[in-house]
Amino acid sequence: KTKANCDVEISHQITFDVENNLVEKVILISGDGDFCSLLKYVQGKNINTKLFAIHPKSTSYLYKRNHGEFDLTYLSQIISRVS
Repeated sequence: KTKANCDVEISHQITFDVENNLVEKVILISGDGDFCSLLKYVQGKNINTKLFAIHPKSTSYLYKRNHGEFDLTYLSQIISRVS
């Protein structure tokens, strides 16, 4: 089976946009810990970041460990409040 993996493309586009001053805020919906370094880079450029993950059980250990660094919201919590 071929695995579709767009982490590199997402990281490249965000990096390009940050470096070219094309964004004021980065909003990422992912539970993938591979994006931790990217978010730290973006924050280091003084760009606001917002991270959404589906559910705490589907969020990687890295995001849980770095919860204090990233503005992290679980979509499952938002859905439960409105339903």
